[in-house]
Amino acid sequence: ITGLPDPQVRRLLVASDGSVWVGTDHGAARWREGNSVEIINDEFGKPLTVTVFALVEDKQKRLWLASDQGLWVREIGRNGMRRVQTESNQNFNLGSDYIQSLLLDRHNQLWVNTDKGLYRLQNWDGRFAQFDDISTLLNHTGKNLGSNLLEDQLGRLWTEDAVIDIERMELR
Repeated sequence: ITGLPDPQVRRLLVASDGSVWVGTDHGAARWREGNSVEIINDEFGKPLTVTVFALVEDKQKRLWLASDQGLWVREIGRNGMRRVQTESNQNFNLGSDYIQSLLLDRHNQLWVNTDKGLYRLQNWDGRFAQFDDISTLLNHTGKNLGSNLLEDQLGRLWTEDAVIDIERMELR
């Protein structure tokens, strides 16, 4: 695909509308059948200049983007990607802006894996987000669990370094 923000493609996502989202080392783009490439901007109209590590679309058709500069979201009816902000309460913040991977589980819950731990989106009101610090619940505060994040048929979360039984809140 020509016209991407960078030739180094890191992630691809086929969205529910059939468009292909492309995450690169220097931003993101969207390709639609028969159209040219659209460079993805932030909410202020400036091209994203982040390294994209993961892309997921939830059931509400919001696109979530993990990057070296935080978590971003694009909601239906809004132009551009918005950086996800948290309120000043540190109990609900992400431990790092270096987001390695994302997972949308079978319950449509967004899991965010950073270089400082694993978090679950508790609340998103369109302006602020609150996260559960799963790493602390697992007595693994501030520690990297690996960059991949998958869910198996039993609902356990897998990273390259751990298996997490969510129902029992156990790290294996």
